Amino acid sequence: MVADSQYSSARGTINTWAILLVARARTVSPVQELFSVFFSILYGIMLNACFGLSLFPFGQISCPKARDRTILSILIINFFPIVYFTPLFILLENYQNISFLQIYGVFFISLSVFIFHRIMIVIIRRYKRCLYCVFSLETLPNLKKRIE
Repeated sequence: MVADSQYSSARGTINTWAILLVARARTVSPVQELFSVFFSILYGIMLNACFGLSLFPFGQISCPKARDRTILSILIINFFPIVYFTPLFILLENYQNISFLQIYGVFFISLSVFIFHRIMIVIIRRYKRCLYCVFSLETLPNLKKRIE
């Protein structure tokens, strides 16, 4: 009997969170939608700019340098943009009407997604011997000219 009450209590909590998320999803302002579109498009462009850097070498994960590079890439390229996106998305909830000036503002706020790419490039340039093997530095064509 206790297990049934715990299960129904947990199910009730999950249902409450689901209702809150659905209610929040229905109240997305046009400025938030625009920010989501701009941010996602520019995030894709930023990921494309990271193409030749071999940031996620999952095939070489047993190598300590590749493992460190993967962890660093996950943090800077994946986790930090989410941490950046979330509070801005919540702050833009108050703007219900959209104007031409707000479109420009949202676009320029979204351009800041490239900060994470630049941070990654700076770290790679500074610590390239700690993050890449000599073999990797010589075989990746785009990497050598981008970080030297």
